[in-house]
Parts: sequence; C-alpha cells; structure tokens
Amino acid sequence: MKHVLIVDDEKPFLMSVRDGLAQYGDQFRLHLAFNGQEAIRVLQEQPIDLVVTDLKMPVMDGFQLLAHMSGAYPATPVIVMTAFGTPDIEAKIKRFKTFHYLEKPLDLEALAGAIGRALSNSTSSLIRGITLATFLQLIKMENKTCTLKIKSGSEAGQLFINRGELMDAETANARGEQAAYQIVCWPDPEIEMEVVCRCKEKVIQESIEHILLEAFRIEDERRNASGASQEAPAPVPADDWSDVQAQLTPDFGGGETGRAPTTPAPAEPKRAPKATLVEVLARSPEVKAFALLDDKGFLREQKPSDAGLGKLVPSICLMAAEQAGAQLGHHLSHIEMQDREGNPYLLCATPGGQLVARLEAVGKGGVLVDLLSRNNSEA
Repeated sequence: MKHVLIVDDEKPFLMSVRDGLAQYGDQFRLHLAFNGQEAIRVLQEQPIDLVVTDLKMPVMDGFQLLAHMSGAYPATPVIVMTAFGTPDIEAKIKRFKTFHYLEKPLDLEALAGAIGRALSNSTSSLIRGITLATFLQLIKMENKTCTLKIKSGSEAGQLFINRGELMDAETANARGEQAAYQIVCWPDPEIEMEVVCRCKEKVIQESIEHILLEAFRIEDERRNASGASQEAPAPVPADDWSDVQAQLTPDFGGGETGRAPTTPAPAEPKRAPKATLVEVLARSPEVKAFALLDDKGFLREQKPSDAGLGKLVPSICLMAAEQAGAQLGHHLSHIEMQDREGNPYLLCATPGGQLVARLEAVGKGGVLVDLLSRNNSEA
C-alpha cells in the first residue's frame, strides 16, 4: 500500500480532499497535515511515497518543509500546490517546466490523476531529490524573503534573499557572487531555511538566473581543466544510435520518434533516414558540447557526458526572451549569450524540450538554428 501526504493549512480543503479521494483507498492511504511541522512528524512516523504540499502556511510553510526534505528525505517526490495572485504570475510560472504544480482552487480529479501518475513511477515532472536550482526558482517566483543555510559534505555557506532577489552569499573563503557560484555547484546540498533575510546590503547585483548560468559555466570549465576533453563531440556512426534514439524526445520531424522505418514501402524508393537531433548536434562543427532537456527540465542527453550543461535551467532565459519578443513585435527563435570570459552559449526550445549548447565561436548560434531547421524540413 502506497502512502500519500497532503499538506495544507485550510481544514475544509483537507477534509474535502480526504472525502473526495476516499474512493482510491485500495490504491493508496492518505495522510493529512496542516503545516510543515505536522508534515515532518508524519514523515518521521510513517514511510511516505509522495508529498503534495501548499507553499504558504503558518508555523512552518512549504518552503521550509521542502528545505527540510532536501536533507532528510531527498528521494521523496513532491508536487507543489500554489495559488497565483495575478494572471500574469500564473502565465509566467506555467512556462517553467522544472517542477510540477497544481493550481488552487484544486480540482480533485486533477489531484487524483497527478497522484496516480506519481505512484505509477511517472515522476519525471516531480521535484525528486529537490535541487537547489529548482528551490531557488520557487523562491524567485513567490518573491520569498529568507536566509538559506546550505551544507554539502564539509562545506557550508549561506544565501541571503529578499523578495526573491539574491542579496549576498558567503562561504568560509568567499563572499558575494563568488560564494554564490560555489554554493550553487555543491553536490547533494542540504537546505536549512530561516524566514528572514539576515542581510541588509545588496552585494550581489546579478539576478538569480545569471548566477545559476554562470555557476555551472565555471564548474564546466573546472571539469575541463581537470582533464576532461574540450574537443567537439566526435561524429557517431549511424549504426550506434539505435539505443539512444529510443530514449529521445521527438526530433524535428513533428512528433516522430526519430527512428526511421526499418522496411520502406515497396512502392517507394529507399532513402537514408533523416538525422536525429542528437546526430545533427554531435556532427556539427559549431557545437563544442550540448545538453538536451525534456519538457520538465530534466536531462535527456549530454555530450560530452561530463559537460555539466545539463544542470542549467534555460526556462527562465527563454521566458524572458519570449516576453522581450512580444514587446518588440517579433518572435525570437533562440538566445545566444556570452559569459564574462567570452565563451558563447546557445539556448533554444526544441520539440518536447530545450537545448543548451556551448558553441565553437561567437555568432554560430544562428548558423546552428538554421541547420536544425533545415533538418526539420528535409524528410
């Protein structure tokens, strides 16, 4: 029997959830908690297979609960329930695909469906093993004020956030942006959260989005310097792609799986299969490294395997580009950007996901996008 914990401070809502989900009693047992503190008590007393939590609650809110779970229950999947203050905020968060949320007021059928998918192991849309990057996105979207104490092995540091803006950061040997870059890249972080910002001066001027992008760029270069090859991915023979193709998101074929038919129709001349997205990227001289993420922001494919690009969350930048394009009256197909050392990167949406690529040279982003578009039109 599976066990599901629902956390919300509205008693009438929890009672309606209990009654509405009673018909699923043969599939899972429901546990209720009115705040994060009660939820932790339930987690300590009973193995829980899924947590569904609101963010705004008294005593201990959903952010504090998620922070606690990052250290104590890192493998427990979570669905976030949230109510949006304005249609604009709702529209923005719907473009983020790195976590799953349910909108309040909640439809019980939607809740039952989400729970069913989670318990049947369809959990790619959940916050599983809560990442610091995802946690920071939630804080940014909710304009949260807090101090985060982050631990990873023997390392410890703090992030100071006021109304969703990163004010300062500190570790044992750094402060400001350099400290933030270190903390974001720490593996398996444990998060402790205070609901006050213990910093009054804004030392960090860059946005959370920039800090995340730059931090993983620095980590990527560190790995390369330690011995990882910086060569562009070598072309891969077509015969070696069968296993990879079966796991890919749809390529530019408009819903096809990327796998060519094994036997062509007798009346049609035999022709070479269209290149998959991975093949095009791997063989492109414009690309030094790339990562393909699915529509939830989870890494699907990365070459080289240690490139570190899969940690990036391009949704924020792509959303900003979409908004800028709307204001300019144009559709922006991609973003090409440089870090402070001049290393160029490309971010763009793909069918079923997103692409992050480290480019060979500045100005090659448009060339690559054109190449991918041509591959789409050739069938």
